Amino acid sequence: SRRNYEVTLIHAHDSIQPMVNCKKIKFTSFDDLNEILKNLLSTNSYDAVIHLAAVSDFFPVSLEINKQIFKLPMQKKLDSDAESLTISFRKNFKIVEMLKSYSANNKLMVIAFKLTSGADIGEKIGAIQKMFANSKVDFIVSNDSSDRIGNQVQTNFKIYNREIKTIDCATVNELSKELEKIIAGTK
Repeated sequence: SRRNYEVTLIHAHDSIQPMVNCKKIKFTSFDDLNEILKNLLSTNSYDAVIHLAAVSDFFPVSLEINKQIFKLPMQKKLDSDAESLTISFRKNFKIVEMLKSYSANNKLMVIAFKLTSGADIGEKIGAIQKMFANSKVDFIVSNDSSDRIGNQVQTNFKIYNREIKTIDCATVNELSKELEKIIAGTK
């Protein structure tokens, strides 16, 4: 980082990596990410977490094939003669809601991201207020998939605090500079 923070990047196994010198840890699943965060936060004193991993809201738990239910992961090959297959899912909890409880630092700052898709301002603010109500995050970065250009480059971010005051950022570079100021306590 520009301010010489010690950074740990937890990233999906197939994600694009930033060109920064930092500790990098791969995750492959919801459970994997949760365990990594729990272990790191409980054994280190991080000042801040910027949480933007888009992990699945649901997890497959069983398959129904020819009226038989199989728990996942399966211990045998699927019957390829089956006429239909039903997958049952369970809802995952929101990892972002757990971060402060995992942390050894009771002053941990949590910055979360909330992606919407084609939402109007009322829908965005409703989603932000719901996230603040359900978690102890300090700031939320709102972005909408309709603001992606070219090669899926995200533009137009809003950083919300708990009073729903915003900082507008047109680009990822502007966003990173504003987040650095927030973490440093200068914003």
